[in-house]
Amino acid sequence: MREAAWKLTSGFREIPEVQHWLVEQAGRKD
Repeated sequence: MREAAWKLTSGFREIPEVQHWLVEQAGRKD
């Protein structure tokens, strides 16, 4: 189950829009 979730999130992070969103989230934490 965990491996499937990891593959899903790994592929998800390859999407430019998602990468941009992750960068924004990381910036807000600071």
